[in-house]
Amino acid sequence: MSKEGVRYSPQACITGKQDQRITRLAEQDVDGRKVNLEFMFRDRKLDTPFMQSGLKQIKIEKMPLRQELFVSFDPKVRDPRRAILPRFSHRFETDEQRKRFIDEAINRGQFVAIHVMLVTTGKPDLDMIQTEFNYVSMYAIHKAKELEEKLWSLAACSHLIDVTDEVLLRYGYDNDVVLENHDIDAKIKAVKSGIQALLQA
Repeated sequence: MSKEGVRYSPQACITGKQDQRITRLAEQDVDGRKVNLEFMFRDRKLDTPFMQSGLKQIKIEKMPLRQELFVSFDPKVRDPRRAILPRFSHRFETDEQRKRFIDEAINRGQFVAIHVMLVTTGKPDLDMIQTEFNYVSMYAIHKAKELEEKLWSLAACSHLIDVTDEVLLRYGYDNDVVLENHDIDAKIKAVKSGIQALLQA
């Protein structure tokens, strides 16, 4: 993420095969090789939005900051703002509220829990990419300058780790619920076949 004025904005994202649930959230109704991370910033209108205030905090304290994000996901809804309903765990007052959110998320579609870690980035090591940088400069000096500006503007990284199964077990759900929460595609097919059965009746 880079700083633009007083706010931080995502600049690039790397997704891994092991975090398919997070990738699916980020790619909900998105074309091409892009991702939509708006759900991470959904609390931006509150007094202390986690991503923005957290990034300021780690810049001062020089220590990573961690939080859990609970997500209710309905993949049948195309619009990400309606399909993805996020809430940071510290916004709940009690574990009972957290468990109620999980129950409603599972009934709605899928529950996803994300461990969010914010860390600062160091100064860019341009020596490591000097050969590539020189090559770009030969053909498009303006692109090289743009790349250097982007590298220097990077201020922090956010690591997103899928901890859904661990959170479900922590709140007392059994293995059947954990496994059922994995297979969201089967749940969608069951809903579709149920609707088709009603239409054919």
